[in-house]
This record gives sequence, C-alpha cells and structure tokens, in this order.
Amino acid sequence: MSKLKEARTAAGLTQKALSEKSGLSVNVIRSLEQGKKKWTRELAEQLAPHLGVSADALMRSGKKEDFSTSKKKQTKPSSAQSTPKKRTRKKSRRETAATLIRMAKELVTMADGTSIPEAYHHEVLKMAYRLSNIGTEMQGKEE
Repeated sequence: MSKLKEARTAAGLTQKALSEKSGLSVNVIRSLEQGKKKWTRELAEQLAPHLGVSADALMRSGKKEDFSTSKKKQTKPSSAQSTPKKRTRKKSRRETAATLIRMAKELVTMADGTSIPEAYHHEVLKMAYRLSNIGTEMQGKEE
C-alpha cells in the first residue's frame, strides 16, 4: 500500500473527498497512489494538511510510516456530508424518436442555410435522412 493511500484511508477519506479538499484531481491522487506520478513538494504540501501528516512524511521514500495512529479522528464521511448522485430519468422510446426526428429537421435547415459548407451538404442531408428513418421506425415499434 502506498504512503498516500495509507494516510488517506487512516484519515477516513476517499480519493474523491481528498480531491475536493485539496483541489487536486482524482486522477492525480490515483496516479500518486499507484506510483505513476512523481511527488513534488507542491503536491505534498497540498495534500498533507488534509491527511494530518507532514509533507515530508508523504515524500519520504523507503520505510513506510504507520499512519493508522494519526492524530486525526478516523471517521468515514456520513451520507449527509457526501454529495448525492444526480438521478437522470431514462428517456422513453417516444421521446428518443421525437428527438431524432427533430435533429433531422434541424440538419436539413442547416444544410439549406449557410451553416454547412457546400462540400458537406450532401453528407449532412444523408445523415438527416438516416436520423429521420430511425426515429420513424422507433415510433412505429411503440410497445
């Protein structure tokens, strides 16, 4: 286990929570934990205060420190503190078909106007025709 991951879990933080607190991306934290990214002083100083350890301890190579005895209280974030996942409603077949047909009409309007270069005019119209056909087929297969 990497020093960063050990310190992060001892502090009761997820990669996402540490990312939000430190201002670093989750990808940077993941890369540091996996050893794919080299430590810099700036990175260590950004992460250390949120983990309750020193920047030197994070950067130190060789012997791993035991962060499980960290002074910080080991608590997992409660569900009230975490951001709820946004639920998205799945579009019905009818809505999807209507969207495809609307998109086809918009493409034809764009092709007839000056929005589409002449060289692509024919391809755009073919695409609009395909979208329209798919939307019409979907409407015909209503359950």
